[in-house]
Parts: sequence; structure tokens; C-alpha cells
Amino acid sequence: MNSRKKFLLLILFVLLFKNAYASIIVLDKNKEVYFIGKQISYLEDKKGTLDYKKVKQLSFKKSKVDVLNFGQTNSTYWVKFEVLNDTDKKQWLLLLENNSINEVIVFKMEDGKLSKEEIGSRVPYSKRLFKNRNFVFPLNIEKKGEYYIKVRSLDPPVSLPLKIYSNIKFAETDSKELSVDMIFYGMIIIMALYNFFIYFSTRMNSYLFYSAY
Repeated sequence: MNSRKKFLLLILFVLLFKNAYASIIVLDKNKEVYFIGKQISYLEDKKGTLDYKKVKQLSFKKSKVDVLNFGQTNSTYWVKFEVLNDTDKKQWLLLLENNSINEVIVFKMEDGKLSKEEIGSRVPYSKRLFKNRNFVFPLNIEKKGEYYIKVRSLDPPVSLPLKIYSNIKFAETDSKELSVDMIFYGMIIIMALYNFFIYFSTRMNSYLFYSAY
């Protein structure tokens, strides 16, 4: 084999390795939040008959967008991704910022151990492991994790804004968002009470309408 062919094979190997590695999420000590939309792959199950063992044998399409959005669909979708943990933190959190999806099942193969967690809009809030307005899943990775997510929703559109957080960063972010929500709803309550007060003072029906609005 001449030097030119060797060089071309080397370039091909590097490109293949680069593409394969780019689809793996690497957790490092200098980063606390990962937006993983472009590092996941997906598969459409039109009949909704596939299970975890079957989808592992099938080919997935690589996502090219930050947030996968399948719109309103009767299909079941599977999403997969891999994680390498290059930190001393074993516990991380997977966040799905869409709490309207009817059914979400996460299959977790972490350091050779398989587990499953189910959540969704039809699962009572009291049964959630994390009492959060969004769907939160714990990740326990010492070295490597492989994840398959099954999603199905008959009515609301299926969009999958997925992020991985360190525990500390998630607590900080969630606390800030809750504070903003509390301020917003507090202002609404104050305005409603104010309009009620004006209504009882003036008996003008328009203020009663503003309060209800």
C-alpha cells in the first residue's frame, strides 16, 4: 500500500472516529450543564409495538437540532444517547422540560446495570421521584451510561428539550426559576385583589371582569 492510500485511510479513520465520538456526551469537571439535543438519536415506532430489546438492534437517526419536535403524532418515539463521565461526580440529573407528554420511560444501562423509570403527565405527581414541574431523572454514572427514552403522547405535541445537570447547578437553576414564577403569580394575585377592591367600591362590572381575567 503506497503512502497516498495510507494517508487517505488515516483521514477516513479520523473522520469516522470524530463523528462517533461527537455523538457521545462527555461530562467533564469544568461544565455543569449540557444541552444534548444534537448528541442524541431517534427512532419512530409508528405502530408502538417495539420494546427495549428490539430497538437496541435497530438503526437510529442522528438529531441535527437542539430540540427534537415531532409535533402532534400517534407514533411512539425512541431516543438514545451515551454518556462518559470524566469527573468524580457520580450523580447527575436528566431534565426533560416538557411536562405535557403522556408517557415517558427511561431505560438506563449504567456501568453494566439496567434499570427503568416511568413518568409522564398521567403519572400522579405524588409518585414522582423528583417533585418538580418538569420531568427529572437521576443518572448514576461512575464511568459510562447508555440511555433509551420511550415517549408517547396522544394529544400534546411531542417536543424533547433535554439537558443534563449537575445536582448543585440544577438546584440553583430551579430555585431561580421558582422565584421568578412566584413573583409572576404574586403580581397576578395582587392585581386581581386590587380589581376586586375597586369593584366593591364602584360596583362597576368591568373591574369584576378584569379580576376574573
